[in-house]
This record gives sequence, C-alpha cells and structure tokens, in this order.
Amino acid sequence: MNISTINNIDAIDDTVISEIAEYLSIDPQLINAETTFRDLELDSLALIDMAFRLEDQFGVRIDDNDLKEIDNIGKLTRHLKQLVCLNSSESS
Repeated sequence: MNISTINNIDAIDDTVISEIAEYLSIDPQLINAETTFRDLELDSLALIDMAFRLEDQFGVRIDDNDLKEIDNIGKLTRHLKQLVCLNSSESS
C-alpha cells in the first residue's frame, strides 16, 4: 500500500460526508458515522446515485447486494475503505 492509498483511506470519511452533504444541500456537520440513510431521507434511488458518485470518486465498485446491507455512514465508509485497500493490493 502506497502513501497515496493511505491518504485516500484517511480521507474517505470526510469525502463521503462532503459528497452526501453536497448532494443533499445540507451542512456536513449534520452528518456523522451513526447517521442513517433514513435520517437523511435518502431513498433507494438516491442511494444508488450516491453510490455511483462515490465509486467514481474512489475508483471502486460497490456491489448492489453489499449496498443493501449498508444502512449508515459508518458502514459505508468502512466498506469503501475495504474496497480501496483491496483495489490497491490488486494493482500492486
């Protein structure tokens, strides 16, 4: 794992929160790891759209079945970190 991957991993939490806040036009400080998609009133279509944005942002693919199991920001960021690490180790 190189330094840019580590920086990507460290930035995932903030990036996810920023992307969701921008998408919903809300203050990022209203979002934390425990915030659920229901709290944010993100329906399944909006969640899929958000997933596409995050996939582009991090260069990964979130499986639809995995996305169904993710119900809050903390789970989403943990899953993205795993994907980024996996993607990085496969490209090494």
